[in-house]
Amino acid sequence: MPRIFLTGLVICALAACRAPDLSGEVKGLTGSFTAVETRVTRDLGPAAQQEERVIIDAAISRRETVARVTPGCTAYMNRVPGATIDACRLQRRPLEDPAPGSARLALAHIGYLSDYIDALTLLANSNEPAEIGKSAGVVSDAVGNLARARPDSAGLASLAAELKGKKSTVSGISTALANQYKLRQLRQITRTADPAVAASVDLILAYYDSDPSSSERRAFARLETVQVEARRLRSQGTVPEYRAAVATLESAQKAYVDAARRGPTGTLIALKNAHAALTRRLAKPQDAAEAVAYLKQLKTFIDLVKAL
Repeated sequence: MPRIFLTGLVICALAACRAPDLSGEVKGLTGSFTAVETRVTRDLGPAAQQEERVIIDAAISRRETVARVTPGCTAYMNRVPGATIDACRLQRRPLEDPAPGSARLALAHIGYLSDYIDALTLLANSNEPAEIGKSAGVVSDAVGNLARARPDSAGLASLAAELKGKKSTVSGISTALANQYKLRQLRQITRTADPAVAASVDLILAYYDSDPSSSERRAFARLETVQVEARRLRSQGTVPEYRAAVATLESAQKAYVDAARRGPTGTLIALKNAHAALTRRLAKPQDAAEAVAYLKQLKTFIDLVKAL
């Protein structure tokens, strides 16, 4: 641990200063993520499987090797000593990296976000030095995976390495100093990871935005059509026809808002905004305005999660 950081903690301890416990606010965000993950996985799972089938079928059409059995099958059939039937497996060829806008890529990034949220929750729940040190290692792996959303971010890679290196150091300090360290780490992790969280959310949104069958997109298409018709009838239709068109426009606008709120896209955007607000909140733990701003964003996110 850098000497400057240790010195700062020691001075703070001697002065009896205490970092505000913001663990509850962190868990307020992370605790609602499971419902988002469940909905997105349910939406994307079948589409991702279909994309895989298309890729494999194309490879079969090109007469490429797409699968083979492992040597364990032969070893077991020949009764090689120590061989087990569990070693007989079907080995499939690795699939190409998923393209932007694909369900496979979106599904991968909901997984990266899930690992990151779980790790952040683990760190927020940790109180003893050994727990905080152990959770730092878990966060390190999660941050490393999240870096795939922003491969241009050297900060994420260096943070992952730093957290892994500090696991044993944290375990050897007092509880008071460890909790000071926890707040600093939550602050550094959210600040460094926030661009990647936003990028991961955007990659997931790209799938939904490219899906013409989504209820949100269908409702928006109808809203646009109805608005064009209302404009036409305003100048060319009768007053009763225009009156009916306005009523239809009002109904279509409400239907679009309802579809957007029920779907996962609004919730994902709210997650991105809430994480950014949490980052600012942790950066200024004594700032009442940032606390209020974060709680507003958190409420928006939780309300949308309840509607999923």
